[in-house]
Amino acid sequence: MAFSMRSLLPIFIALLALSIAACSYSTDFVVVNNSGQTIEVRYKIKRFPNEPSTLTARPAKIAASQISTRDRRAWRNLTPDEFQMNQETRIITVNVLPHEALWVTSMFHYFGDDDPNDVASWPVDEITLTGVEGGMTFTGDKSRKAFEYVSRVLYTLTYK
Repeated sequence: MAFSMRSLLPIFIALLALSIAACSYSTDFVVVNNSGQTIEVRYKIKRFPNEPSTLTARPAKIAASQISTRDRRAWRNLTPDEFQMNQETRIITVNVLPHEALWVTSMFHYFGDDDPNDVASWPVDEITLTGVEGGMTFTGDKSRKAFEYVSRVLYTLTYK
């Protein structure tokens, strides 16, 4: 059975499209409360040029044991009464229960420190975690480096 190039072209196009789609991923940056008490998480979102001044991203939570799920439907978007968002200062404040995880941001095709575009486009200016055991504040580049690599699609910052 002979195949002509014309009959194989749709197959090659489909395979190319699948290979491109398979390489697409985003990396989530998540705060995990591994303590036995509620913590407060405050983070400040940068304002980039050509970006609307109004913050629209909504924090989301999930049980800490479920953070590795890639199913975004498993994450629960917070209602407006579950977090505070100051549009002027661009600071978001959320209380995170014990053994709960808070989605802070995602980055498309994140490679980390080796990619100057990732470093420049990191959206968080500052992040503070405060609980009964004390607090941690990370500013500038340290706000990105505070998140630890779990996998190429997940970095976590854990309060213990």
